[in-house]
Amino acid sequence: MEREALPARIRRLRRVILRFMIAALPLLGSVSACGRKPAPPPIVAILMLGDIRQPVLDGVKEGLARYGYVSARDVVYVVRNANGKEKALAELAGELLAVGPDVICPLGNPEAEACMQPARARGIPVVFMAVSNPAEHRLAKGTFDPLPGSTGVKTGYSIRMPKRLQLITMFFPHIKTVTVLYEPAGAASQRAKRTCVEAGPSLGLQVRPRALRNSEDVQRFAESLAEGEHEIILATPSPLLDRYRKQLIAPAAARARIPTFGLDRQDCIDGSTIAYGPGTQSIGVQAARLVRKVLQGSRADSMPIELPENIELSINLKVANQANLRFAPTILQLADFIIR
Repeated sequence: MEREALPARIRRLRRVILRFMIAALPLLGSVSACGRKPAPPPIVAILMLGDIRQPVLDGVKEGLARYGYVSARDVVYVVRNANGKEKALAELAGELLAVGPDVICPLGNPEAEACMQPARARGIPVVFMAVSNPAEHRLAKGTFDPLPGSTGVKTGYSIRMPKRLQLITMFFPHIKTVTVLYEPAGAASQRAKRTCVEAGPSLGLQVRPRALRNSEDVQRFAESLAEGEHEIILATPSPLLDRYRKQLIAPAAARARIPTFGLDRQDCIDGSTIAYGPGTQSIGVQAARLVRKVLQGSRADSMPIELPENIELSINLKVANQANLRFAPTILQLADFIIR
């Protein structure tokens, strides 16, 4: 009897052990998972000419955060700021690419020119933003057709120059001459100037181009501004003008009571009387969608280059009051952003 009962006991013991193992499987799996190192978060490299690009960078981070990419937990940002020194961009681009990022984001024309070729050579995707005309700067094959391994959001600053002239005639009907500041070495700035010269006469405006080649030219121009010398000053897309608008051009124009027309909200914040164009931070938010798709495995060049989705009219009433300008309530109602 004892010999016959023994196998039955063993069978019952085996069944108990088997049930225990089945119940313990989830726990064993979690222990195994805890033992594995989690995948490191993707690296997004950022190349910026200077602090003037900060709104775009803020927009990228804001946009990716909306998609669940929390900084330091779900994504790592590696940023290099040239602090206004354009010649330093190539070296900084090399530093960023050496990190081995999952994507590199240049925040403007000179930044994109500095990193596009070396990034493509290493097979690192590029998502540029706030670039005025990618095709003109050999950053794209066509208006919306990206180069292999890249895509981005362009500003469309130049194509809106006629609209800015039209707004001048609407908001300041007494103005008949417009001084257009441009940088001869900048392709986008040159094209914007030509567009103004061509569009001005049909709007009853005389366009007076003024070339500024370097910081010395900007300094001399700012020092020469006097009340009554210019009816209004219109900026073109230019790194030189971006660099010196806040510290030289805008303050000098305000002292001379000359209104200035900028390209976007940031220009208004920096002292322009009025501005019309894409929101710089919203460009970064929009580009974050492209960055997200790249991080999820999409080819950058499978997505066409985009134009900004958000165009704003901005008014700086503080500066306008200094120039004795008054905006009708109906005009103020049109504004998306007002500094009072």
